[in-house]
Amino acid sequence: MKILIGQPKLERGVKQLSEEIVRNPQVDMVIYPEGYLGLGK
Repeated sequence: MKILIGQPKLERGVKQLSEEIVRNPQVDMVIYPEGYLGLGK
């Protein structure tokens, strides 16, 4: 199992998350900090 642990810069939306998924298609799980996805609201 391959896990990607991200430490993104604070932003609105999910641009960094989307780019990491596209760049790493072999990854099975992505872990990002709590609250990152809530910023787009």
